[in-house]
Amino acid sequence: MNKQEIKKIKLITIGFLVIVVTVLGAIRAFDDIKRIKNEQKRDNALVSKQLEYIFSKRLNDVSKGLLKRALLISKFKLVSNSLKQKNRQKLLKFMQDRFSGLKSSYKSFNRIHFHLKDGTSFLRVHNPKQYGDNLNGKRPMIDFVIKTKKYAVGFESGTSDMAKATLRVAVPIFSKDKTKELLGVMEFGVDFAVIVKETLSYLKNLYQNNIYAKILFHENVLSMQNASVYAEFNKHFFYDNNDFISKFLKSNPKIINKDINEYQGRYYYINFDNIKLYNYKNEEIGHVLYMVDDTEKVLQLQDTTRKAIVKPIIALVLMTIFMNFIFGYMTKRLIALSQKNRMILDLQNSLIIISNKKELLEANKAFFDFFGFNNLQEFKAKHSCICEYFVENINGCLKREDWKKYWETDEDILHKACMQGKDKKIHIFQVDIKKIGKSDEFAISFHDITLIENIKNKLDSLNKDLEQRIQKAVEENTKKDQ
Repeated sequence: MNKQEIKKIKLITIGFLVIVVTVLGAIRAFDDIKRIKNEQKRDNALVSKQLEYIFSKRLNDVSKGLLKRALLISKFKLVSNSLKQKNRQKLLKFMQDRFSGLKSSYKSFNRIHFHLKDGTSFLRVHNPKQYGDNLNGKRPMIDFVIKTKKYAVGFESGTSDMAKATLRVAVPIFSKDKTKELLGVMEFGVDFAVIVKETLSYLKNLYQNNIYAKILFHENVLSMQNASVYAEFNKHFFYDNNDFISKFLKSNPKIINKDINEYQGRYYYINFDNIKLYNYKNEEIGHVLYMVDDTEKVLQLQDTTRKAIVKPIIALVLMTIFMNFIFGYMTKRLIALSQKNRMILDLQNSLIIISNKKELLEANKAFFDFFGFNNLQEFKAKHSCICEYFVENINGCLKREDWKKYWETDEDILHKACMQGKDKKIHIFQVDIKKIGKSDEFAISFHDITLIENIKNKLDSLNKDLEQRIQKAVEENTKKDQ
């Protein structure tokens, strides 16, 4: 393994770690973000359901309770006689105790209003000094009761701003004689803002969140920036003249299209659709818009998202430092091993080369000394193969065209190569080839056997001469014997 291979492995390893850490970090971050978002949705859905349930139940209980009390009071003869005789003081005296009783039973109860059958205001028990104003055509609910002689329950705007968020119960009052003449209408009113306040206070203690609410009728829903204040509470749920939600709506006119909104450094969950208000004809006329302070969850989500980005980066930096240390150590060891191997190669008298069949990769000092080159670059600048030095006119030596075939031959077969070095003399080498492990590289040694071959040739020559002399002596002795 060389330095280039180690560098390649290093890059592949770091790339793999980047992918793994990124994927695992993304999966973990996705799970954490999904978990927090689910918790956020669950908590907000729970608040919404609680608000919807409490409002609905409270409105239903109040509506039924007040209707029952109104129907009961409308049957009193004193009430019908007072209306028939238009005795305002007598009716006021009788109703004041009932008003106090209803106020103690229902904290949100705030008005009792008697109307004559022509639509004229006869008596406001909650404001006795104001009467006589003609409300004909201004109060559809009262007109409905007068026309149909049936009771009605629902939300309806009054003639003053503070009466706009009023849940009303209106019952007809008839004479007690045989004619059963319609004398007028008795109307009870409930300040819905008090119900909102009580509900929000309960939920605030339950969830430890700041909750704001605002009652909006449809004409204001269409123009969010001009929404009137019907019920408004600050973080302590008291009436807030600073109109927190109205300011919020002015700065966020597209509030309906978003769930989470930032305002004054806090984040709020907005719901506009769950709690709806209906008039006496069961027509939807308004909504309760509420804001839940969801800052903690949003900040937790942001923190999780940041950590999802930062943690993998830190992990990658640390792993990169560690991998650089490991591969740096391996590179140093490789260099030391390479230097050791180079020293061993250079100590050999034989010519040794490393090749992959395509090119010469490395050679020892004996190789360069024999051919007269300083390094491998000088050699490769003039020659592409060692076989270019083969002397082919000597029997038993490898030819250039046989060099590539030699790689495929049996390694146990002895091969010889004849080459001329810088000394201009022809040398004979014994060629040995060994494959290096499982790589595609081969180690090839050229052992100079020129002296051995010369001695062998002389011995062969002497042996041949001796054989000839012996043969000649035998022939001469044979002739003498004849």
